[in-house]
Amino acid sequence: MGRPPSTGGPAFRFTQAEVAEMEARLQQLNNAIPHRSVIQALADKFTSSPARSGKVAVQPKQVWNWFQNRRYSHRSRSSRGPPTLMQTKMLPTGSDEHKSPPFRAMPSASAHSGSPSGKGSLESGQVEFEAKSARDGAWYDVAAFLSHRLFESGDPEVRVRFSGFGAEEDEWINVRKCVRQRSLPCESTECVAVLPGDLILCFQEGKEQALYFDACVLDAQRRRHDVRGCRCRFLVRYDHDHSEEIVPLRKVCRRPETDYRLQILHAARAAGMAKEAVVDLVSHNDKSSAEQKPPKQHKMMDVNTDEVTMVSNQDQEEPTGKPAATLPAAPVKTLNDSASASASDVQMGEAQAAPKVESSDEVEDKMKEG
Repeated sequence: MGRPPSTGGPAFRFTQAEVAEMEARLQQLNNAIPHRSVIQALADKFTSSPARSGKVAVQPKQVWNWFQNRRYSHRSRSSRGPPTLMQTKMLPTGSDEHKSPPFRAMPSASAHSGSPSGKGSLESGQVEFEAKSARDGAWYDVAAFLSHRLFESGDPEVRVRFSGFGAEEDEWINVRKCVRQRSLPCESTECVAVLPGDLILCFQEGKEQALYFDACVLDAQRRRHDVRGCRCRFLVRYDHDHSEEIVPLRKVCRRPETDYRLQILHAARAAGMAKEAVVDLVSHNDKSSAEQKPPKQHKMMDVNTDEVTMVSNQDQEEPTGKPAATLPAAPVKTLNDSASASASDVQMGEAQAAPKVESSDEVEDKMKEG
């Protein structure tokens, strides 16, 4: 397996032709890690190619790491779904080693490809695990638990088959210290769940090897995302050699314990979207009711026009300074009233005619005397 160098030297890189060939092989296997013989054949082919003449030979572990890393990347792009909490099976205890049928913790086929990133359980109820190898201190996906045993110290151990490796690479692993639920690759929108002080599984690329090691996040530099995805950078310190490195999000696998942060974030976003929808609905209703209201001038047509005319007449007569004349009530005439009125008119006519006669006699007397 070999431990990667901790310092110095350029990072190992595959050529574009090698990457294209491995990508095609990964698609043929439906995002599953190839068999060990296929990985060995690819490593030998790459080593003997003219492009690597005189360079360091390609190790099968490097090819296997590429498939594992690329499969993580493909899983992170899968559709998201509701989180489910699954309980792991307790291993039986015993004083001696017990053989048992292999417990499939993570099938080599991509049974998890349809399961969302950030969720560590399969639809069948099984949980994916990873184990820390005692040979190089790196973490690998577990394909199966082959057997178990319990020492007098009380620490249980299991014999694991690493995904993508044969029986010659099987190891006895301490369950309490070196077996845990599989770390989760991060999508570009999940960088907010990686905070300083977190324990993560980080992909360290060395000159000859590229493996996953435990690391601690020292600092996070947040950057604006673009069409390429997350542009944030994280300063990490590896636990196995205490070296520090600035890595992008694609090399970071977060622990399942951080799922609650994403749940809080998604709940807050959902609440914000619901609030915006309510505000939009209220504003739409207000706008609709305002459009349905009749104009104010239609309300003035209900006012008594006589009152309006009287007010306007008063306003027009105020400049003259004269009070408004009151109209006398017209008397109701009867037959008796008409007769009395005629008699009074005759008397008034006679009274007026008498002075006229007297005045003419006086004139005649004066003329005679003259």
